Amino acid sequence: MKWISRLKIRKTVQGLATWSTGGATTKCGIPWTYNEGMTTAVGDKSPYRCGQVLKVKNKSTQDQKEIMVVVVDQVKGFPDNKLNLHKKAFEALGSSASVGIIEIEITPIG
Repeated sequence: MKWISRLKIRKTVQGLATWSTGGATTKCGIPWTYNEGMTTAVGDKSPYRCGQVLKVKNKSTQDQKEIMVVVVDQVKGFPDNKLNLHKKAFEALGSSASVGIIEIEITPIG
C-alpha cells in the first residue's frame, strides 16, 4: 500500500477567470509571455504554486474548451478559485476579451 501515499490528489474546483496582458515582472520570475502566453496569475494564498501547470476548462461556452496554463504570477487578495489568465489563454478558451470574466473549472496537473 506504499504506492497510495505517493498519489497526488488533483482536486478540480469551479471558479472564475479574468484576463490581463501581464506586466514586465512577475512574482514568480517567469515572464507573462512564457509558453506562448498560456499563462496565469493566482492568489498569493492560493494552493497553486509558481511554475505549476493547471488545466482550465471554459464552463461559460457550450463547447467547453480546455487549455493548459502555467502559473507565472501571484495577485494579493485573489480568491483561491480565481485565475487572471493571459489574454491569449483567455481567448484560447473560446471567449472574447470583451466578455471580461468567464466561469471555469481548474484542475492542477502535477
